[in-house]
Amino acid sequence: MEISKEILNGKTTTHTALVMSLIYDSEIYQVLNGKTDWAIHIVGKDLETGGELMNINFPEEGYHISIENWDNM
Repeated sequence: MEISKEILNGKTTTHTALVMSLIYDSEIYQVLNGKTDWAIHIVGKDLETGGELMNINFPEEGYHISIENWDNM
């Protein structure tokens, strides 16, 4: 997923809702297909530079986006 730093300027709620919807839909798909041990691999990249902001396996690692993601890139 590509993420713009602009989401931190008032668009965070919309972005978070879209990501959580994607995670929920993926989780339901896995569970309904009989998978008991599942994970969703999420790679977030800066929309402008392509730099990697996050690389997580949900639900083992939590999804969180903040200015610190860009500071630690």
